[in-house]
Amino acid sequence: MSYTDAFKAEMVKRMVGPGAVSAAALSRQVGVSQPTLSQWLREARRVAAMTPPPEEKKPTDPQKWTPEEKLRVL
Repeated sequence: MSYTDAFKAEMVKRMVGPGAVSAAALSRQVGVSQPTLSQWLREARRVAAMTPPPEEKKPTDPQKWTPEEKLRVL
């Protein structure tokens, strides 16, 4: 099944930060397999690790961010 970038970003958001749920628990809640959720989380962390520190980034308007840029912030 194919999922939108926005959906993936929302799932990653639910697995990190305050009140985070595990991939296994989220899988039971939303019906997406645990391995798929874990993969999205790994990919988001890999992208975040490759993102330059804030002082190196050019200021941008968050409302104009692509779904990939929004996922990178997570």
